[in-house]
Amino acid sequence: MSARKYSSTKNQKEQDVKSKIIQRQAEEIKSLEKEVENLKAMCEEKDNVINSVSHLREELQSLIDETKSKMKDYDDGVAEVKKMKKIFDEELYRGRWNLVKLLIK
Repeated sequence: MSARKYSSTKNQKEQDVKSKIIQRQAEEIKSLEKEVENLKAMCEEKDNVINSVSHLREELQSLIDETKSKMKDYDDGVAEVKKMKKIFDEELYRGRWNLVKLLIK
């Protein structure tokens, strides 16, 4: 009987160990499932942030394009003013040269 008792106790211990292993693995699976759910939620949140930022990115791009256009207009205006100044200086100096020529004669 002691052999049966020993065998029975040994089987019981094996069953206990197996059930503890199964229980621990089940807990790990639940924990991993929760982590997966949290990661999915974080991914959705990041996607929402990216989508909200893309609108701002488009708006910023349109502002950049508008600024480049205005800068081109500004550069054109500056070039025109420089050209006008050059013409003005030429006319002014031409008049002075005429005056100098008259004074020299």
